[in-house]
Amino acid sequence: MKSFLIHMAGCLLVIVAAERIPEHVSRILSCAKDGKLYSAQDGGCHFPLSQGYCDNREMVVMGMKGSGICVPRLCEEDQVFKAGKCVNVYQVKDCLREGEVLQYNLNGEVVCGCADGWGKVGSRDTTCYQHSALGPCASDQIVLPSGPECAQAELCVEYNQCPAITRSFDTLASIRHDQPEEYREGLDRLKEKLCGKREQKTVCCQLATSLNTSDVEKIILEWQNQPFSCLDNPCGQSAVPWPGESGCFPLDTESEHGG
Repeated sequence: MKSFLIHMAGCLLVIVAAERIPEHVSRILSCAKDGKLYSAQDGGCHFPLSQGYCDNREMVVMGMKGSGICVPRLCEEDQVFKAGKCVNVYQVKDCLREGEVLQYNLNGEVVCGCADGWGKVGSRDTTCYQHSALGPCASDQIVLPSGPECAQAELCVEYNQCPAITRSFDTLASIRHDQPEEYREGLDRLKEKLCGKREQKTVCCQLATSLNTSDVEKIILEWQNQPFSCLDNPCGQSAVPWPGESGCFPLDTESEHGG
């Protein structure tokens, strides 16, 4: 990791000015930052799976180009269309892991996802943990919502996928020995851009001129599902906070507090 930091430092002394963002990309990103999908049909932003600009019995999902499209809504609230029929997401047992329920993803596909009050710790975790549970945390921490690692205009991506960084490699790597002070300043800037786990070698990066559906999905999901982290319990050892409620709630000391 140290060699990665040193190598990247020489490439982040100057952040190359972003190219002009195409209008359609700008509109898609602007909507995604508010947890919504951009519709080219009406020029508006609409929450995924809502009726939005669509007709009755339709809902907005993400199309192949990252913008919203209309598809039929075949079931009522708390139901999904699976195997040719509508099923209640809380009654079927298709999702075997704790904290998971059937739900539509942004594309309108039926998948297993975290239920309300549950979330994943880290961007690559596949397990759902309950809010305020011990989960994967150390004994003095619990699972709590955390703020986004990157600014709204940025995504956490592998460093070699960030245009601003890759464009800087050739022009800035050579100053490591000739301009040591500027080099150290670059190292400090790099530390501010790091995100995710160290071994992932990922940085916060503004994607300037293009994006794919996975970029849009990541921005929307981060807005909709606030990421969870292992954090110190603000209520001490005998109580926990609870989502949507103010104050602290006492623990049942006779039962194990887990997740």
